[in-house]
Amino acid sequence: MKKLIVLVTLLFVAVIGASASPMCVNGGTLASYQGLALGGCFYNDLFLSNFNYSVSGVGSTVPGGSQGIANTAVAVKLVNNGVGGVGLDFSGAFNLNGVSTSASNTITYTITYTVAAPVSYFKGVSAVVLNASVDTENTGTLSAISFSKSLKNGTGCTGTYAACGGLLATSPSLNVALNDPTNNATPVTSPSLSLLKNPFSTGLTYSTLYINDQLTLTASKNAGPTVKGNAQITDMENFFVVPEPGTGLLGGSIGLGLILLSRLRRKKT
Repeated sequence: MKKLIVLVTLLFVAVIGASASPMCVNGGTLASYQGLALGGCFYNDLFLSNFNYSVSGVGSTVPGGSQGIANTAVAVKLVNNGVGGVGLDFSGAFNLNGVSTSASNTITYTITYTVAAPVSYFKGVSAVVLNASVDTENTGTLSAISFSKSLKNGTGCTGTYAACGGLLATSPSLNVALNDPTNNATPVTSPSLSLLKNPFSTGLTYSTLYINDQLTLTASKNAGPTVKGNAQITDMENFFVVPEPGTGLLGGSIGLGLILLSRLRRKKT
């Protein structure tokens, strides 16, 4: 009985502490999300935290390099697809041109973060790319875009995605892609590319997901000084399919309590 009282007390304190976390801001920058107090914010019944951002590729060894954009130039929008899915939209000038007539060019944007909720909440996860356009202007490597999502069991993980020892959710590993197989000076476009999968089809369940989003843009060799290979999108979106808000409050409180207690222990050591 004493153990039960202690457990309930701890959970109550954790939930009260969780309520001090801010609501997520619609239209804030990725930089502001990385700098959130307590490391996260609430959107509906989801707790989003531990945001990280990196850029790699030709001319873009740091965010804001000659081919990359800084975290201050990436807007974070709160989205709802109207059919039970809520999530985040990362919007920015994700646009890559070819660099020469002799070499193609590639850049990769990586955004990682954790999403905590009751186990029953995660009925599916989707990856979406908006306003994609690719234009191959020379032979060899094709202009292309690829948006891939990897998921880990993020329970207890407060460091980087690479350092998280949680099991990889082998299903899904989502990917949407578009390329231009022709060299005809006409870009291939798509207003929306999307894929939805069930993360629990393997029988495993997760109360916290650690998300690793990677957007790779590849621009073909240029045809000339002004005719350049190109790959671009305006938005990459993540939806987490959930039931009606509030139906799993107890489970969510437990999960959030454990996360915040873990953070408090780290601060005290």
